[in-house]
Amino acid sequence: MYYFYQKRLDGVTFEAMLKQAFGTAGFEIECARVVDEIKTRASNWRRTGSWAREAAPARCRVKQTVTAGRTC
Repeated sequence: MYYFYQKRLDGVTFEAMLKQAFGTAGFEIECARVVDEIKTRASNWRRTGSWAREAAPARCRVKQTVTAGRTC
């Protein structure tokens, strides 16, 4: 789930990733690194957001989940 978003951003690299433990669950994940200003590449997010807004009842807020964690 993390990589889905991160791979679509400029300013993030997957080279020399560090393993990081989160919490006490006993496992680690490799964390992508921020190496420059984060910018969104051309994507369909705007179109997807518009589609979600049109499909949802007017009384509902449309939200997007963005995963994040501690600084690696």
